[in-house]
Order: sequence, then C-alpha cells, then structure tokens
Amino acid sequence: MTAEQKYLISIVAALENIETVCGFVASIANKAGLNAERVHHFYLSTEEICTNIIEHGYVHPSGEIKVICRILTDRFMVTIIDQAPPFNPLQHADPDPLTPLNERRNGGWGIFFVKQYIEQITYGYAEGENRLTLTGWR
Repeated sequence: MTAEQKYLISIVAALENIETVCGFVASIANKAGLNAERVHHFYLSTEEICTNIIEHGYVHPSGEIKVICRILTDRFMVTIIDQAPPFNPLQHADPDPLTPLNERRNGGWGIFFVKQYIEQITYGYAEGENRLTLTGWR
C-alpha cells in the first residue's frame, strides 16, 4: 500500500482566482489517474463550491480558500476549507428537476449537480472553518 499523497493550494477568495484552484484540482486528479470525465467532475464541483463561498460566504474580499487534494490507494479526495460563517450545503433539500421552469425556486442547483458527480460528500465545521470534502473512488 502506498502512502497518501497530499497537495495544498491557498487562494484569496476572489472570482478571478477560481480558474487557478480548479486547474490545480484537475492536475492532481490527472496525477491520481482519474479518467477525463472524473477529472471534469472534480473541476466543475470545485468551481461551484468555491464560487458559492466567494459569492455567499464571505462578506468581504479578504477571505481565503484552501484546497487540499489527497491521493490514496482507493480514492481521490478534495477538501475545500474556508473561514466564512458556518454553512452546510448538504442540509438543504435538493431542488426538483421535474418542477416546471417557471415554478422552480432559485438556488440549490449547483450543489445538486455536485451530488450527482461525486460519490461521497461530507461537511464539518470546527475551529472557525467550514470543511467540505469530495471523495471519488479510484
């Protein structure tokens, strides 16, 4: 069994930095041996979560987002960490895709799609930090 490989990037929570963090995640997912579709799913999921943190979590642009990628023998993990107020996106009901467009409520669609793309998502809040972890099996 090989040891865990761990990679970290930290960005200022600003929309112009999202491409950097998503590219980082994609490069590590490629290194982990994920196929192109899986790499794309992690890329899109990271983009969605970081955008939500920036647009809804931080009230000022001086916040930070840390992303830790882990390659383990049987899985690839991405943990996204921020110091915005506590918010667990997994506690909110999923929107209903069968609802007619003119009756759909705003919000919730991004995390809905993340849940479709990623096998396991966990949330925790401790020591002033939100931690959302995305796990995919290798």
